Amino acid sequence: MLVLHGVVYPKTPVICADISFTRLGAMVHRGGGAIVIGASMGGLLAARALAEHYDRVTIIERDELPESPEPRKGVPQGRHPHALHARGREGLEQLFPGLTDELVAEGALRADGAADFIWFNRGFYLCDAPSGLVGFLMSRPLLENGVRRHLLRLPNICLRQRSEVEEFVFDPTRGRVAGVHVRSRDSADGVETMTANLVVDATGRSSRCAVWLNALGYEAPREEKIEVGFGYTTRLYRRQPEQLNGKLGAIFGACPPNWRGGAIVAQEGDRWIVSLGGYLGDYAPTNEEGFLEFAKSLQRPDISGRRKSFLRSCPIGSGRTCAGTTQSSAGFHRVCWCMATPCAASIRFTARA
Repeated sequence: MLVLHGVVYPKTPVICADISFTRLGAMVHRGGGAIVIGASMGGLLAARALAEHYDRVTIIERDELPESPEPRKGVPQGRHPHALHARGREGLEQLFPGLTDELVAEGALRADGAADFIWFNRGFYLCDAPSGLVGFLMSRPLLENGVRRHLLRLPNICLRQRSEVEEFVFDPTRGRVAGVHVRSRDSADGVETMTANLVVDATGRSSRCAVWLNALGYEAPREEKIEVGFGYTTRLYRRQPEQLNGKLGAIFGACPPNWRGGAIVAQEGDRWIVSLGGYLGDYAPTNEEGFLEFAKSLQRPDISGRRKSFLRSCPIGSGRTCAGTTQSSAGFHRVCWCMATPCAASIRFTARA
């Protein structure tokens, strides 16, 4: 997430990356308006923080947002496993009172990250004693839908769907970001200019912020990239409570001598979501048989099953995310999650030049 503030250094606007929401609130002044680009989790929470300081906060989102918890194009990682840790749950409940109870009512599962999971790393199972840190297991769409629903109840929040920011608007001196140019997919009126006291870019990997700034003569942040060649495949399965010895999930780290790893996590709707991955192009297949064989190759057999695999009996979907490729699978039932999108296939570092 990038925050473009009003003060400018000689060659570069003040850009704060991955800023905490506490610091974000401290940067702003009461009154006026703010714009958040992107209705991702980062964008939604940024808007919530700004709502306490601005008369109006406008979220501009390229997608058409679903009314029910469904995956969407703008959140490709939303089809993979997600969990809400204890501190994150507490923070969201403070921002959105009542969210916890709503998520539970919609199927989210309470889970102690230590007691309710099997953890295996570097040749050892970790102790599974209760930690007292209770989070939630659910799909990303369920969590995002709940947060967005609560946020839009605030009177000074405005959501613009099916709208795309084309570039920043600067003040006459070109020393301050003063708004954005927006094009709506539902209007033939052309580009609209929206002014703001603060602009937050929460579009993630698809951000064009550096391109826009560079076109106006500002220096782009220095970037280093380390390729790791990691990719993972995710499939959905029906879940029975007695499976996995009653645990709610299992995590197996990819470590030598076998650089393959995986995770199986309970979700709402009596489902398991299972992800298997490997480094240096060693990706799990998206078809059922290949996926199961990959699961059997992990250092421990918990995901595939020590005897007859419960994964074999009830698959309901598949998809892959890998290093810069686009691959797809077809032929599954219509409830399948067949997806292939770019992911964190590299580690990026940014810094001021």
